[in-house]
Amino acid sequence: MNRSSYATRLSLACLGLSWSAAGHAAQVSNISAALDALKSVHSLVEVALSPDGSTVIYGDTVSGKRGDAEVDASALWIVSARDGSEARRLTACPGKICDEHAAAWSPDGKQIAFVTTDDSDQPQIAIATLAGLHVAIITRAHGPLDTPRWSPNGRQIAFLYSAGAPRTPGPLNPLARDEGVLSESFYEQRLAVVGIDGGDVSLLSPADLNVYEYDWSPDGQRFAITAPHGSGDDNWWIAELDVCDARSGAITTVLAPSMQMASPRFSGDGTRIAFIGGIMSDEGVTGGDIYVIPSRAGRPRT
Repeated sequence: MNRSSYATRLSLACLGLSWSAAGHAAQVSNISAALDALKSVHSLVEVALSPDGSTVIYGDTVSGKRGDAEVDASALWIVSARDGSEARRLTACPGKICDEHAAAWSPDGKQIAFVTTDDSDQPQIAIATLAGLHVAIITRAHGPLDTPRWSPNGRQIAFLYSAGAPRTPGPLNPLARDEGVLSESFYEQRLAVVGIDGGDVSLLSPADLNVYEYDWSPDGQRFAITAPHGSGDDNWWIAELDVCDARSGAITTVLAPSMQMASPRFSGDGTRIAFIGGIMSDEGVTGGDIYVIPSRAGRPRT
C-alpha cells in the first residue's frame, strides 16, 4: 500500500469515527431530551370539577421523606378550570408527606371532602373550606376508608369503611393466608356516615354485607349499593344491587346477582337506578352494557 492510499484510508476511518461519535452524542442528547419530557408529564389519577365549573381539583404524585425513606405519595391540587393557573395544594398535613385523594365537592361548592392520612398512616376524612383552605379532620377511624361523598343537603359525609381491618377487603388482595391455618374472620367494608362537624361514625349497612360501591339518592333518604353477603375478598363477581335506608340501614334487594354489576347511580328524580352490567374480570375493571332498573325493584332494561 502506498503512502497516499494509506493516508486516504486513515482519513476515511477518522471521518467515520467522527460521524460515529457525533451520532452517539446526538443519540444521547435525544434520549436525555426524551427522559426530560417524560419527567415533565403528570399522570393525573383523579379530577373533580366544582359545581359552578370554575375550579378543578386533580390528583398527582409528590415525593418526600417519611422517616429516613424517600417515598412517593398521592397529592391533591386546586387550580383554575379556565387555564390551570392559581395552583394550590389541598392538604391536611402541610410540611409533611401523607397520602391524599378522593376529593369530593360539597353541593354548594364551598367545601371539599377528601381522604388524608394521620401521623400513624391511618386514613381519615378531612374537610376543607375553599375560602382560605381551612382544613379539619372529622374522623377518628381505625381501619381502611375511602370514597367520601356529600349528602344532597350538605350536612353529612358518607364513605366506605372497614373498621379494624388490616387492609381494604377486595378480590385483588385477599386476607387469607396462602398456607397454614386460614383465617375465619371477615372484615367487611361497610357504608358509613358522619356529620360534617365530626363526631360518632354510623355504620349503616349490615355487618354481613361487603359494600363495594354506592350512590346517594337525590333526596338523601337512600343509597344504591352493590354488595355481596360474605367475604369481600372473593364475592365481587356475585354482588347484588340493593337499596340501603339512610337512617335505619335496612336493605331492600333491587336485583339479585344475575349478572356482574358495577357503578350504581340514581336518576335525578330517584325513581330509577342505572348500573353497568356484564362480565367483569375484577373490581375496578368495569365493562358491559348500561342497564336501568326501577329503584323499588323491577326488571332491568338496557
